[in-house]
Amino acid sequence: DFRRALSLFAVHAAFDATAAARSGPLLAPSATSMPSTQDFLLRTAEPRDFAAMCELLSQLTVLDGPCGPPTRGDWERMLAGAAAREQSIVVAEDAHSGALLGTASLIVEHKLVRGCGRVGHVEDVVTHEKARGRGVGRALLGRLAELAREAGCYKVILDCADKNAAFYEKSGYRRAELQMRLDLGPPQRGARPPAPAPSKRVLSLLSASTEIVCRLGCAHLLVGRSHGCDDPPLATALPVVTAPRVDPNAPSLQLDEAVRAQAAAGGPIYQIRSELVRSLRPDVIITQEQCRICAVTPEDVDAACVALPSTALVTIMPVTLDDVLGDVVTIAAALGAPERGRRLVAHMRARLGAIAPLVPAGAPAPRVAHLEWLPPPP
Repeated sequence: DFRRALSLFAVHAAFDATAAARSGPLLAPSATSMPSTQDFLLRTAEPRDFAAMCELLSQLTVLDGPCGPPTRGDWERMLAGAAAREQSIVVAEDAHSGALLGTASLIVEHKLVRGCGRVGHVEDVVTHEKARGRGVGRALLGRLAELAREAGCYKVILDCADKNAAFYEKSGYRRAELQMRLDLGPPQRGARPPAPAPSKRVLSLLSASTEIVCRLGCAHLLVGRSHGCDDPPLATALPVVTAPRVDPNAPSLQLDEAVRAQAAAGGPIYQIRSELVRSLRPDVIITQEQCRICAVTPEDVDAACVALPSTALVTIMPVTLDDVLGDVVTIAAALGAPERGRRLVAHMRARLGAIAPLVPAGAPAPRVAHLEWLPPPP
């Protein structure tokens, strides 16, 4: 749909892994690139990755310590609070087997210097010993560099052993300064900060809003989705609360006739599973009011979810690209992350602004027709 096409971005954000102490030179990137990832995909870590993450990180450092080995509860608490702490963890997943091939994490530090700038810290970079040589490490570093740019970081730094410096230099990092370390003794599990307060529970009934929520680094807030929300892939694991009352795969003419008949009967085009929605207990429901044919409308939600009086309904209706960017800000505010929305919009505007200089001065503007519904003709 129009809003989904214009949102432009699939998301990634979310979690951190505890940094293992390593000595060596401090490196900073001078340039980054994304290698081909045709045989694996990059995504954010999920609760189901616990065992595979432990196996990966055990190839990097020792997991067990005075507090014992990490538990699934430790992992889930880390994921639940990471977005609020601006920490992200990315994994590489084999496109065929689904096995995790590598991981790396990014921590964003806010500073007072350089106009209250931000610095990205790369931690826990590891490629599975059986997957080395496939470009996994470079792809992970490239993804973290993208996340750091989007977070407004003016540099990214990491520390590594001397033997690994050549690998990072191939990804554009350079030697810079020297790491110093002060050991403060073994960690105490009881001294860990308490688990963060419960976050808002978000139900997205529009594919574009699902992508926007994820792009804001708030994928962990999603508790359900519409039948059309299939990107990013992690969203497909969420409960589906809507279904079309017509066959969306029918030829255009048959689909048009079915939609017209449904509309003439006065019934909604989409079915909402009301009991499932109530069981998910959403604090925020996101939908649209631009087109009752394209997706669930506010009226559909009102009719099906009358038992949710305390739920905030966020409705978007973009007509222009500026409207789409405004909807990003609106959704971010509803999620309690207004600053993330402003930063993401600034990043999107910067990317759009970079296109204009590429068009030769005086070049004729093409006339474009976009047809998404063929027969019957208008």
